[in-house]
Amino acid sequence: IKSYETLDTVLRGENLTQVDGGVIFTTRNTDCELWKSYRKSIVNTEDIVLLENEHDTGFSDFNENGCIDNINGFEIRDNQARKEITNNLLNPLKDKTLLVIGDSISDNRLTNYCTIHYYDYLEMNEKMKITMDGCNGTGYTKGYSDYLSIPQRINNRTEKSFDYITIFAGTNDWWEGNVQIGAKGDTENTFYAYLKETYDLLVNKYPLANVLIATPIRRSTNSETNSSGNTLEEYCNAILDMAHEYGFATIDLYNQSGLNPQIEINKTTYFYDNTHPN
Repeated sequence: IKSYETLDTVLRGENLTQVDGGVIFTTRNTDCELWKSYRKSIVNTEDIVLLENEHDTGFSDFNENGCIDNINGFEIRDNQARKEITNNLLNPLKDKTLLVIGDSISDNRLTNYCTIHYYDYLEMNEKMKITMDGCNGTGYTKGYSDYLSIPQRINNRTEKSFDYITIFAGTNDWWEGNVQIGAKGDTENTFYAYLKETYDLLVNKYPLANVLIATPIRRSTNSETNSSGNTLEEYCNAILDMAHEYGFATIDLYNQSGLNPQIEINKTTYFYDNTHPN
């Protein structure tokens, strides 16, 4: 049964009540001049239920949600509303844009690790529009790769906006260890400084984007220290520390993903090698 907003507007104040589900009731009878004139402009007049008085409804008992769900055994249904719920409310990510930033784990040009990446499921199942910016061998830090670092790539982007942005990186920064971790407040040549540069770029270039920062996952050598004397977990802690400073949403994949190639069954089940998930 359909509802008509325009009828509601015309008859407002004329003893009109509109019930959830789209059925319109009025105590006005069909001889009402207002009804006669308006009826001419309604194509599906059979979809409007007019009742002479409150005793003609034939309502069933209220359902468990406290709502009337049928009249004389006929279900009250708003097909357009159900369609919108299915397409939008139940799939709020449909047609939303997502910029995926990362390293080789996110780089879909490398098909030896896996053929379907984590963000591919968002595209297939949620119908998101994905822009992939994963680049093998890169991270937040500049100077150890022939490819551009994450802040350099963000700076070079020409898109005006994204609905969502994710960064899943940091394992190469630990592996190379070409700069010290540093501390919050650093502005140059430390890992903290590069994190600050990256996150400053995000909030200034894409202020309306929902940003999600993910730490690296564990690797077979994660308990070792790099050339700067730090463990991978210390890099993860720095990432979380700075992301929280900017109010970004975070996922601690190092501690909460359940991925750990140091456990043999975990490695053979979930990993291509000692670092990359399959």
